Amino acid sequence: MEVRDEAIVLLNMLYDGNNWQEKNAFNPKIKTIGEMFRLDIYLRKKDYEQGRVICIVNTPSNHLNLKENIISWNSVKATHIDEYPNLILVTLEFGNFFRCGFFDWNLVL
Repeated sequence: MEVRDEAIVLLNMLYDGNNWQEKNAFNPKIKTIGEMFRLDIYLRKKDYEQGRVICIVNTPSNHLNLKENIISWNSVKATHIDEYPNLILVTLEFGNFFRCGFFDWNLVL
């Protein structure tokens, strides 16, 4: 069972074209075309306030003839913030889903 689970993770990384699932599996969310691509994330307050957080997004191209994904680096500018003692709940909005596919994201601190 362990080997099977590891093989599934490695296969997903191959399909995704990145190793973002190497340590933790993604927690998938299913959306439909036209819905908002929105992330709610907890960040350490000091990281957010010092601007040390970048969000990398790996998306299918919006050009139907291209099969390669597009990777973009985005500064984290919150549209909504709830503050806790050492954490901030940040809501990031990337617009509406424009086509079907896998939209992966990763935070870089």
